[in-house]
Amino acid sequence: MMFIPIEPAYMTALQSDGALWEYAYKRKIMLVGPSNLLPCLKLINDLWSKEKITQNANKIVKQGESIYDQIRLIIEAFDKVENDFNKAQGSFALAKQRLVGGRGNLQSKAEVLCKLGINPTKRIPETDAIYLEAEEPESSDES
Repeated sequence: MMFIPIEPAYMTALQSDGALWEYAYKRKIMLVGPSNLLPCLKLINDLWSKEKITQNANKIVKQGESIYDQIRLIIEAFDKVENDFNKAQGSFALAKQRLVGGRGNLQSKAEVLCKLGINPTKRIPETDAIYLEAEEPESSDES
């Protein structure tokens, strides 16, 4: 902005050269006199305020996108944890079944050994799983 403090000089310059204002404007210079200085300053202030609001809105949008992406990543991580947990739970159930459940499980075979005469220092504790009785060994005629 180029401020011309004397209003009559400002008006005379614009009247004597009709292209003066356009010449200055093309070079990014705004010619202002006392009568239009305050409205120009108010307009510039309003434009700067709107620009700041626009910049803040853009920052909010970027933050929102970032938060959304983080939420998506966390949900994907929880889904993976859930899948891994379910897989581990299935593996645990299978291992426990082989150890203490079903026919021919390892625990029942160990109990058969006790019935055959081994003397362990401590017995296997009963579990919450279905506890099946150990199969009796077949009697042999070798006695």
